[in-house]
Amino acid sequence: MLLGLRWTSKAKRLQLVLVEFGTRMQKMTITPMPTENKDWGFWGTARVSEYDVEMTWDTVSKWLADRLNLTALQVRDTLDSRLGRHLCDDLSSIDGGPRSPAVINTHLDRRLSKGNWKRQFQQLAR
Repeated sequence: MLLGLRWTSKAKRLQLVLVEFGTRMQKMTITPMPTENKDWGFWGTARVSEYDVEMTWDTVSKWLADRLNLTALQVRDTLDSRLGRHLCDDLSSIDGGPRSPAVINTHLDRRLSKGNWKRQFQQLAR
């Protein structure tokens, strides 16, 4: 079982879902889509926080696609939303900031493994 997000166009919101895979899982590789929300969401928050916006956007996009089994469009919509802003805000708790893809991936993996963060993620995705 793996947590995943599903966009419901009728309700116009993200839903957190459990995705079941067979015995063999493949890593999902995507080409991140550009933001449509440069002022807010993940991109705007990263810019205001003076992060390397393109590096953090690409890293988190690939992480979301891989760990949560999202398409490029779902990733972009998630990062452009309020949830994206919260994900970017969370990167500020990294000692020294989000300075490399490895540091960001490690941080997000740790966060996802914590039950409390999972519950918060579920609430934000509603």
